[in-house]
Amino acid sequence: MKLKREEQVNKYRGSLDSFVKKKSLNLGFNIHHEYPTDRFYFEENIQNIAIKKCIMSYGPRRPKIVFPITKREDGSSYHFSSYYYEQTLKSVGLDCVYCETCWLFANRHYSYFQKAWINGVNDWLNLTNKITTHEKSLEHIEASKTRALWKQNETIDKISERQYSEEALFWRNVLERIIKVIIFLTAGNTALRGHEHKQKCNSEHFDGEVRLLAEYDPIINQLLNDEKKKVKYFSWKVQNEVIELLATNIRNHICDEIRNSQCFPIIMDSTQDIVKLDQVSVVIWYVVINYDDLDISIKESFLGFFKIDKHEAQDYEELISEILLMFKIDINKCRVL
Repeated sequence: MKLKREEQVNKYRGSLDSFVKKKSLNLGFNIHHEYPTDRFYFEENIQNIAIKKCIMSYGPRRPKIVFPITKREDGSSYHFSSYYYEQTLKSVGLDCVYCETCWLFANRHYSYFQKAWINGVNDWLNLTNKITTHEKSLEHIEASKTRALWKQNETIDKISERQYSEEALFWRNVLERIIKVIIFLTAGNTALRGHEHKQKCNSEHFDGEVRLLAEYDPIINQLLNDEKKKVKYFSWKVQNEVIELLATNIRNHICDEIRNSQCFPIIMDSTQDIVKLDQVSVVIWYVVINYDDLDISIKESFLGFFKIDKHEAQDYEELISEILLMFKIDINKCRVL
């Protein structure tokens, strides 16, 4: 049983090492070095998050070698001891010790930031005191906190990404509810608001529906009562924009059905709007065949109002041609009722 467990652990470690090696090669991380995570092979300030993750995944390498001896002027000699591996790392290439935590996670913008334990220290005589002082420094403490977040898979990027995702989901839900309210009101030909484009006007149907929804819906309730959320997206401009987007989407669907039909007649009627502008309403009849359900339905769809300056036969002919060309509908399919 124990042997089988060891085999599984070794297999897992092997697959993990294979994954790390594959990722590291793509990042220019040379795993063929004897000590690939040695500070000697990297720049002072690593900006690439993927390289940081790769270094941490690969783990520190603590060389078990005969360390070089540094001789002093008084004839005494000192060298690094593997005893210090619990507190620091030895760079073979730089022949000094450095703090991996500060190298990867120290905030370079802090006023108390110092490069000594990033570029390396080789004062072997006073190394114990220097390590003790460094471990108590604010720079190292803050870097250790950041590293702890990484170990918990809660990197700064991941936290920011989660916050962005939550914020995007919230506003997506808000927009969905705004669209539902607009569709509900317009389906019954109910005006969204009066002549005064003010949100505080309680007589507006849209405002009333939103406030009614807020009594039962936590998302709209949060939006209305959260003082930090200054933007509500309830203005008349947003309403008009949503209506325009919905109308465009519906009209595109109608035009697709017309294009797939065999033929269609056109019904036109001219009138004047409130500002005495002549306009023509265009309605198209067509047949939709549902081959899956073996069903045939006759539809009468409104495409919109279009401006017309004159009411001669040629003017109507040109207008029809422009409309069909604009919506990419084949005029050859047009038939007379």
